Amino acid sequence: MTCMNFTETLEFLGGSIFGEECRGNFSSIQSRIDDLQREADSSLPGTSNLVAKTIFLRAIFNLLIGNNAEASSSLLRICDPAGEFSITWKLRAVAYLNLFIAWWRFPPMLRFPIELGSFAGQFFAMQSGYLKNRQKMQDTLVQRLGEGTGLDQFERKVLLILSSVSLHLSTEGTQHPSFPRTLGQSAPAVESDWSRIVRTLQLESVAIDCPDIARYLSRILLEIEIARGAPDLDEKFRSLRDEYSSAGDWAGLASIYVLDADRILSPPFSSPLSLNLIVTDSSNATIGNQKWDAIEASIWLNDDATAQDHYLRAFENFERAGASRGCAAVQLRWGCIKHASALKASIQSPEWFEEIRAANHYFSMAHELFGLDVQSQHLVSTHKILLDITSGQGQDLVSHARLIGSSAFQNANPIVAQFCGLLIMRFGYRQWLDHSRSNIAFQCYECALGCFSSLQDQYLTLLATTSQLELYTLLSDHSQARALTERVVPQFRVLLSTLKPFKDENLDQSRMWVKNLALDFPPHIFRSYYYTRDLNALKRWKEEVDRLEDSESVELGTLLDRPEITSYLHNHGHQAESFSTLERQRRRDNVRLYQYYVADIESQAAFQEFDVDKAESLLKALTVKIGSGIADILSTYTYTRLGEHEKARRVLDRIPNAILLNETVKQGISSDYTWSRRTAGSYFWDPNSGESALNACVQAQHWRKAEQILKRIKTVSTSFLDIEGLDREGDMWHRLLHAGLIAEHSDNLDEAFQLLLSSADVAERRRQSTTGEDARRASFFTLDSGEVFQALARIALRFATSEESSSQDSPSSRRFDLRGKTWPEQALAFMEQGKARALLDSMLATRSQEKTDGLKSGASWAYNKRLYFDLLAVPAESRSDAEKAELQTLERDLKVGQDIISELQSSDLLFDAATRPQTNLRAHYSVIPPNAAVIEFGFSQQGLIIFCIDSSGIRSTRQSKMTFIEARRIVFKYLREVATEPSNKSSDRTERLEKLSRQLSDELLASVTEDIHDKSHIIFIPSQPALVFPFSALLYDGKPLFLSKAVSQAPSLATLSKLIQKSHPIVSPKVSALAKPGIMKAGAKEPPLKMAGIEAITLGHIFNRPPTDVKNTSSDDFRAVLSDSDIVHLSTHGHTDPRSPWQAWISLRERFRVVDLTSVACGASMVFFGACLSGLGKATIGNDVTGFSHSMLSSGALVYLGAVWRVDDVSTMLLVVLFYRGLAKSAGDVSVAEYWRRAQVSLYHKSLEEVKALTDDILRGLDAAHAAGFEPEKFVKKGKAHLRNARDHLDMDPRDPFTWAPFIIIGNGNLNFDMRREVKAAGS
Repeated sequence: MTCMNFTETLEFLGGSIFGEECRGNFSSIQSRIDDLQREADSSLPGTSNLVAKTIFLRAIFNLLIGNNAEASSSLLRICDPAGEFSITWKLRAVAYLNLFIAWWRFPPMLRFPIELGSFAGQFFAMQSGYLKNRQKMQDTLVQRLGEGTGLDQFERKVLLILSSVSLHLSTEGTQHPSFPRTLGQSAPAVESDWSRIVRTLQLESVAIDCPDIARYLSRILLEIEIARGAPDLDEKFRSLRDEYSSAGDWAGLASIYVLDADRILSPPFSSPLSLNLIVTDSSNATIGNQKWDAIEASIWLNDDATAQDHYLRAFENFERAGASRGCAAVQLRWGCIKHASALKASIQSPEWFEEIRAANHYFSMAHELFGLDVQSQHLVSTHKILLDITSGQGQDLVSHARLIGSSAFQNANPIVAQFCGLLIMRFGYRQWLDHSRSNIAFQCYECALGCFSSLQDQYLTLLATTSQLELYTLLSDHSQARALTERVVPQFRVLLSTLKPFKDENLDQSRMWVKNLALDFPPHIFRSYYYTRDLNALKRWKEEVDRLEDSESVELGTLLDRPEITSYLHNHGHQAESFSTLERQRRRDNVRLYQYYVADIESQAAFQEFDVDKAESLLKALTVKIGSGIADILSTYTYTRLGEHEKARRVLDRIPNAILLNETVKQGISSDYTWSRRTAGSYFWDPNSGESALNACVQAQHWRKAEQILKRIKTVSTSFLDIEGLDREGDMWHRLLHAGLIAEHSDNLDEAFQLLLSSADVAERRRQSTTGEDARRASFFTLDSGEVFQALARIALRFATSEESSSQDSPSSRRFDLRGKTWPEQALAFMEQGKARALLDSMLATRSQEKTDGLKSGASWAYNKRLYFDLLAVPAESRSDAEKAELQTLERDLKVGQDIISELQSSDLLFDAATRPQTNLRAHYSVIPPNAAVIEFGFSQQGLIIFCIDSSGIRSTRQSKMTFIEARRIVFKYLREVATEPSNKSSDRTERLEKLSRQLSDELLASVTEDIHDKSHIIFIPSQPALVFPFSALLYDGKPLFLSKAVSQAPSLATLSKLIQKSHPIVSPKVSALAKPGIMKAGAKEPPLKMAGIEAITLGHIFNRPPTDVKNTSSDDFRAVLSDSDIVHLSTHGHTDPRSPWQAWISLRERFRVVDLTSVACGASMVFFGACLSGLGKATIGNDVTGFSHSMLSSGALVYLGAVWRVDDVSTMLLVVLFYRGLAKSAGDVSVAEYWRRAQVSLYHKSLEEVKALTDDILRGLDAAHAAGFEPEKFVKKGKAHLRNARDHLDMDPRDPFTWAPFIIIGNGNLNFDMRREVKAAGS
């Protein structure tokens, strides 16, 4: 038997060995091969030709279906030098092995990706050794091209040339006129050498009578012209279709129709199979791609009638040819088009449902018809995953993605799985960029991670994890980002160690990859450590990166001396010298950025201690350390944070606009781009440069330069401020904010207002699509985000007073379509939109959870998740043994809890749903008590806005030039001074405190004096930096405010309204008093709180309920107390935790943390933590506080009292006793805030002798408690002796705010209790 020739091979396999043509029926081909196998198995010895033929055909068949493992194994068996097969079969096997390696890296079905294989594919190739083997095979083929028959020689030549078709088509695609390139790069007009080689081969195929190959080569030549963007392609397609039709080659004709339709719908560097997304695997640390991000949305897959007609004709001809795979290929494309159409329709609309249904139908049919074609089925499965993510109806999608990776790993077909995973990631990334759908992005990244990890792809696993990390960072969800950092850093180290052997073998590519990783990856980790304020981790990472960069910099010079590397750089628009210069500049910039991070972390730590002088000195020192370049921008930001805007403007004036916009690096600007009848330009510009330039100018309040920059941007990027245009919604709100502020300062108020409304709308949409409490809390985290609502309020107030504005009539005018009845009311609505939204979310969620048992389980899971990620974010070296054990328990519990969440995802009552802005202000006014006035204010970089409100509405408004930074200096200096221990007070302390209080009072109270004179209760709704300021210490008529008015505060008008609506007079409340008096003993971790014990005994006696010593109270016990009581008073130690505000704690038998409150359904209406620092927390610009105060309100409490500095235990005990004595007499007609005021006033007016008399009175109360069976001496050992000692050594100034002002009332301070039943008078 003779060796099977090329023509016979093609015929056996359905007419082609090129899988993208989708010829033949794989089930039929497999059946025929099985027949041959049975014949070979039963044949006599000496029939090796039949065995070789069977092995050979099965190898090519496996190659076509994507089972590369079996294909390569079979081919290697044939070409084994010691094997039984003839040299002819061995040469053929070598030729197909060479083709196999090419298709292994560049599968024919995925010819369009421009950069696929640039890192991940070649990394796999290096690991497998295919790169070295392929070169040996190619050398063998070239040497022996002349052996055998003419057909044998032609076959080897075809396989050798076409093995690089994907690579060359990708190269040709970069020359397309619409391919984005920097100015100065142009598309070569001449035909490439490879095109000429293919054309010569086509002529040869005609000469030796191989018409099928001739037509296929004509197709390849047409693909080259498509890639290059040649004109008049319609006629060439028509001619080629006629050629196939004349030959009766219906499958070939169908494939040309598919190619033509693809050409209409997609640019040559993308495909309908990728939804026209650009799927790359370049060696970046994340899925983002600077070149493609800005233009990718413009080439989104659209439907087209001509293309649809071509697909229909293709489907008919594939059916005619019996090519089920071809029919599947068409249906896959139809499904992609339907999915793309659904993504453009309104979610949940009838059109959306219909497109989703149609897409699902087409994908299901395609999956069935592809049959044995494993790699095509992977692509269909990928699109089904994406469709399920879009529809929100998929189950266990990560497992489906893992199957793609594991199957590809078993079949040695990694590139297809890499493409599938990257497509999933790119889809999620695009949904984030365009629509701020972070939940979809995270779901996609998790699916991709499952695919890559099952594929055992170390690099892409790192890419997926780092992309998650980057998105958490962008969302300011820093605890989640930090937790991921703990996974990412080891992955990075493992990848570098994996690359090292290849690098040591002097493979230049691997050395450049290590270089790229060293450049691109570390900044993501720096940012994670920076945002979580972990200075030690930041410094350790800097040391590690320095060692890596030092090593790589030494090798860089050696690399740049190599001609192949300099050639590579030249082809990508770089010179070796400039590359080296840029490398040195980058390292200098990184050093300066690191210095900025360190100084900022240290200054923020000082701000947390209210040491504003130290914080500002650290920032000033930073401006001296850093020089030019990136340092100019860092200096600008530093000066603006100090409020030194003039210095910031001088720095910006040193930077030419072209440099600020990065134009000299990009060599030209244009970002407009299109495909398929949309306006286009082929040059790309990264809009981040424009955003950074605008941000620097706006921060410095350099309005003239900002206007110049914006004008320049708008001339080269018409879509820069177009929400519906080509750019990213995820960043759009920043752009619109900056443009709005610029317009405001140019007095273009209508334009400014519209831009700012659009900015707020985009920010709201982003917030609505953000899942997770921390991420939503951080949605209004920065001064920038707070500025949106402040600026809207400012302009609304200007409209209210302007006689010239065309928009003065009302906010509900058609021009702006707002709901406010008046402009001042609309201004207040804007202020409210930026305040305490995360707290409002959780308060409403708490109410929803009361309705649904399942949601209670979900809330428990959410608590475990919150605790898990917060503990994981804590540096490993600082975790206690208890925290480590807790982490292990949480990991186990969360795996079980995920099942609950899967069930809850279909529920309408999501416990972490985001709220919409509250617009019914008049409903909020109506619940304000008649005796109360609300003072709501907000600081920004531009100044202060104040509203005075009562039950009738807004009584007055005022604006001031006092900025956030100026207010911070006053507030923090006051808090640092007032919190000083009495023994450390200086002689002029009172004068300094009064001066600082007067400065703030002049801003907050002076303008509303007339509005509040008839009110007895003042409720403050503050903003940063005054959230923990004791407003009772403000001066009113020259005296502390509390002397004439009860004082409380609320996070926002909306939360105050909700709390008041939930409140009602509570009759005979259940009061629980708890304390941790402790005992004096050597080595005790905490000092005893004897006065706290006396305080608890006194309260217990007043309310006839024994107090609880919390030294025996577990966290669960305390949760039960919070649930079962009406009033909870706890006196113990309180501690902050620099690692995380969620880890701040109060001392029970164990630590009870802020995070533990997220699992509490609090039944207590009032909670009083008489613990040091229990009123503090980490606050955002949007008034959301991560601390006990807001956590207690979100868990169900109506009012909370906590301390904002380290309190004195004696003065605290006196205040508390006075407060509860008054409250115990309540008939339900006096508020909590008023009773607290009376306690403050009583202590304030007492002389030192009167304070001692009060102490004696409490001593008598202890005797009465003993007589009533409360055993005070057992509860507080030697308690009376300690109290007498405190009385005898009493050294306090009752008029000092340190004594009477440490506790603040947050929530509904107007809450009433009716104590007339079962209340026992004591010690009065």
